Amino acid sequence: LLVAVLRALGYSRLKELTLEDLEVTGPTPPTPLEAAGPALTTLSLRNVSWTTGGAWLGELQQWLKPGLRVLDIAQAHSLAFP
Repeated sequence: LLVAVLRALGYSRLKELTLEDLEVTGPTPPTPLEAAGPALTTLSLRNVSWTTGGAWLGELQQWLKPGLRVLDIAQAHSLAFP
């Protein structure tokens, strides 16, 4: 869902985005090589958690380059499912 929302934002002129109380689960869908991410310069994630072993953050950073200048992550932690 996160990637779909960010894809939709690619059509907007939004430059800064803050997401709070976010829980990322499941695998990250592959992003098409020709698809550019949104033209965000600042992305702030607050109180975000994700499943252990998830590589979504690195993939997200690559997709948002080269326009992303600031990535701010606060209160991030990995979810440990039994």
